[in-house]
Amino acid sequence: MDQTTTRQPAENPAKDDAWHRHPALLAVIPLVGILAGAVATVLAGQNGKLPEGINPAPPATTVVALQTTTVTVTTTQTVTETPTPDPTSGSTVAPPVEETSSAPVPPPSDLSIVLDLSRGPGKVGPTEYLRGFAPYVYAEVRDASGMKQYTGCYPSWVLKRDSVTILTDRASTCEDKFQLAKDSLSVKGKYQVIINARLDTGPTGTKTLNFTVI
Repeated sequence: MDQTTTRQPAENPAKDDAWHRHPALLAVIPLVGILAGAVATVLAGQNGKLPEGINPAPPATTVVALQTTTVTVTTTQTVTETPTPDPTSGSTVAPPVEETSSAPVPPPSDLSIVLDLSRGPGKVGPTEYLRGFAPYVYAEVRDASGMKQYTGCYPSWVLKRDSVTILTDRASTCEDKFQLAKDSLSVKGKYQVIINARLDTGPTGTKTLNFTVI
């Protein structure tokens, strides 16, 4: 029997570690480090951890508010009238001035009043009487509803000739008549009888009767 043993060559440990020192691998390692550093820099910049010089903050934005103002301009126009020249005289004629009537306005009346003079031989016209005639003056006083007033109605009377007071009188009821004496109508002229009436409830009224003594 053959006792010969074939001996296997011993493995070379240096050969097993030779791939670590391969030139191509050694050239790639620095590139991997550079790429890893670049990725870390990008991530740090996104998280705001880099210095301001490397990762500068965006410039501040200034917002300017514009305010619009509306201005209203009011124009005042002054109109001056020029006098019209008079071709005949050579002078200027000022425009006519409108006159305002100064006629007295009768006071408002809450009562409706009718006055009448008694008829007789001394009445010679619708509103004409002879001197020395002594008529009565009658008053019919009605309120706003048209009802004739007697008691609770108080008249005061005035007889005038050409704005001169000749006679006055007062009564306790509007049913009383106003007596004109003969001597009160002894002078020719324009006469007036004026009545002022007042009710207990407050309404007032006035009335004037004009006539002529001839």
